[in-house]
Amino acid sequence: MKKKFNLPSLIAFLFIVSINNGQNDSGGEKKFPLYTMINHVEFNDSTANNPLAGCSFLLQTEKGIFAVTCKHSLWVAKSKEMTGVHFEGTLKEWRMQRKDDSTKFVITDKLLNEDRNELIGESNVDADYLVFSIKENKSDVTPVRLRETELKPGEPVYIVGWSFADKTGPQRIYKAKYYKSIENHILIEHGDDSNLAGTSGSPVVDSDGNLVGIVSNYTFDEETQKWYGSPCSTEYLKKIIDQQ
Repeated sequence: MKKKFNLPSLIAFLFIVSINNGQNDSGGEKKFPLYTMINHVEFNDSTANNPLAGCSFLLQTEKGIFAVTCKHSLWVAKSKEMTGVHFEGTLKEWRMQRKDDSTKFVITDKLLNEDRNELIGESNVDADYLVFSIKENKSDVTPVRLRETELKPGEPVYIVGWSFADKTGPQRIYKAKYYKSIENHILIEHGDDSNLAGTSGSPVVDSDGNLVGIVSNYTFDEETQKWYGSPCSTEYLKKIIDQQ
């Protein structure tokens, strides 16, 4: 059995995940290629614009490369007309760019998993992916690939991205430990209270850099009576890719 933040609480802690403090690309014990960008979202109504709506990345598959971020970014990057997971013709541009170099960017094209019937709200975190086709790619990030095997308890995993506090410099790498899978999430164990607000949408990868989840939510585990970071697993993402 698990429970999550209710929507008001989760909004208050939006884009926050607490995990074991890791190292960045400039000198850590674990290094990965550049994987991560941030979302810079513009609407026809500029009052809805959001220049820092969480993180994003590219996914390499047999069907091509896709641009990916978290669905709950729509809580803070949406027009007033939007109620469902659909832009209702109000989106001007969803751009993904490096936080440390805005000249390296991706401009998205079609939202592949749009759904007018899925309301923007708490349930988004159970299928917490927005998957876009790509209109223009002027980035230098490396697309990640899906991991096809199950994680093992105690296996290290890594969040690769930027928090709001990481205002300059390259992507950061934060280490955690896989505990177990539950419903649509993997639970990751952390050892301190490092506040990484802003990392939602960042890829969660294994030691080989293969994607195992996306930074999404917190979950309370009844068995251990502890809160865990609970990235959304890749099961829903795989279904979206299979439909293309």
